[in-house]
Amino acid sequence: MMDRDISNMMMTPFSGIGNDQFGKEKNARLPLLLDRVMEGRPRKSESRLLQLPAELLGDIADLLANDKPTLASLALVNSDCRQLARSCQFAGFCFDYSPQALGLLHKLLNELLERQHSSRNPTIGSCIRRATIAADVQWMARRNEKLYESIWGETSSQFTKQERELLREEGSKQYEAYRNYVLQAISEAMPNLEYVGWYDQYLVYEDFFALLSRTSAQHLVLHRVPLNRPYILEPPVTPATWPLRSLSLNVREAFRFGDEAQTAPEEPLMGGQSQDIPRSMSLFYTTLFQRCGPTLEFLKWSDQYTAGSLGENRISFGDTRISFPRLRTADLLYHSKLGKTAFASFLDAPLRHLCLPSLFDVDQLSEPLATCGTLCHLETLVFPKIHSKEAASLLQPFLARHPHISKLSAGEGEEARGGDQSLSSHIIPLLRPDRFVNLRSLSLAFGDGSLSAERGPRSTTIPESSLEVIGKLVSLEQLCLSAGIRTGWRTQWLINHDILRKHLVRLTKLKKLAFSRDTYSPNPIFAMLDEVEGYYSMRNVGREQKAAARARPELDDNHEDLADDEIWERAHRNLMLDEADKYAALLPDLEWIFCGQWPMGVRRSSDGRGPARAFPLTEERDECYTFLQRTFGLESPVD
Repeated sequence: MMDRDISNMMMTPFSGIGNDQFGKEKNARLPLLLDRVMEGRPRKSESRLLQLPAELLGDIADLLANDKPTLASLALVNSDCRQLARSCQFAGFCFDYSPQALGLLHKLLNELLERQHSSRNPTIGSCIRRATIAADVQWMARRNEKLYESIWGETSSQFTKQERELLREEGSKQYEAYRNYVLQAISEAMPNLEYVGWYDQYLVYEDFFALLSRTSAQHLVLHRVPLNRPYILEPPVTPATWPLRSLSLNVREAFRFGDEAQTAPEEPLMGGQSQDIPRSMSLFYTTLFQRCGPTLEFLKWSDQYTAGSLGENRISFGDTRISFPRLRTADLLYHSKLGKTAFASFLDAPLRHLCLPSLFDVDQLSEPLATCGTLCHLETLVFPKIHSKEAASLLQPFLARHPHISKLSAGEGEEARGGDQSLSSHIIPLLRPDRFVNLRSLSLAFGDGSLSAERGPRSTTIPESSLEVIGKLVSLEQLCLSAGIRTGWRTQWLINHDILRKHLVRLTKLKKLAFSRDTYSPNPIFAMLDEVEGYYSMRNVGREQKAAARARPELDDNHEDLADDEIWERAHRNLMLDEADKYAALLPDLEWIFCGQWPMGVRRSSDGRGPARAFPLTEERDECYTFLQRTFGLESPVD
């Protein structure tokens, strides 16, 4: 079975995104307070340091978070200092199948045994706040060296199919034992656990949910997790309530082919359901949300389900809506098979942030959208991809009922053109400044792109009529524009900054301005041929690029004997800084700008007399994919 094949976890997944580091938090730690990790035990030390309030000690530990030698020394002072150091060292831990992860797992299981014998010693498990389960491909390969060699090694031809399958089965059993120990540790040995992120894409069984639902974690990520079968999540398998506050859910039923059409047999857990009870992914989701719906505040739900043996084409909650009385954020971007009752259940909630699916069945969504009335608390609305005129006609009146929103993100089909360009025909005409007076953030992704080589190389543009409307939305504080194909390597928007500045000059409150998927003409010949996709890859260097590369010598240490690629990168960076300077001169509140794959800040003189100057925020180009998603779309407390 493919989803029980350990060799799949030795391959690096393809993201389709280039450099994407800007804005991502690194080494962010939030240690638990000392009193909490002491689990009610009094402090033994009489040191003046350890008589400080737990909150101040927590601040001190946080300041030392990245100073490993100092934390290690602190841990050697006494038992109280050891626990203070541990609260920072182990605030978050990734079980990546490394020797360190296996060592910690062994320690946690020993602590669990000691607890069962009434031990009162402070534990590492009480310090863990966040647990991430994400096996590293290199460690998976190292711990299954022979299997790796039999598939990808130079001597792979020397292994028979039977030998390879034996190695694969041996590796799978070894991983499953490790996985079961991890589940036991997070459910029993980590009393202060708040977050679990499960990223291992390997088949899970009913015991997975039985143990996971009994952890103390209130924030859960399940990322592309395959299920042996759709389970019914109700007592006695899970508790009657699963008090999750945030859930990022991306699971599917296991892929099966030919002889694998039947699920692997399982013994029912704790008097659970027998295998002959009818099952479906709809029932799995329904029972899951019945458990956690009353407490859920954030939901990101993706559907990887591929029609298989069950032939299920739509996810339904049946005839009865599920109540989400605390749900504030519903991110349904990658869910394409929701039925009417499921949509209606989410629209009944007191939502503040809503992202509709990028692809949806108009027939299933039309009634819930038409009958839900106005979501009076709604602040953020995301239409990721309006794929047809019918979809645009459905979403237009919904947007018209919510002029009070402060953030709007909308996109049309990447190849939409002419009458199919729904942004210009259905969405933008609604955005009158006298109606959308609270609108602070706007992100628009236009189409007019091309994936077909038969249509020849071409550039895309944004209609000036749309730019004219955008330029009147004087309440905007951040704006993101893009056009053409938005996935993969293509950049097709031949941007004209002069035209953009002409229309955006009135947006004097803008603090952030982003242009994504913009490209430029490598030289006049390419411009005449309308070939712009090669700008970032071809990196032509001529006299103009060499001059531009030297235009800002204060940004670079070395200026001699540069390779052509380095000359081009510097020239492009400096040209983008020139464009950013012009925007900063027009927009007095501008603090951040992104164009040409360069994130840039704006520096202004304290007395306001000197010119505003843009400066690079990174050392190399960055697509800022994650940062743009978080800034102009929905923010997630778990991903």
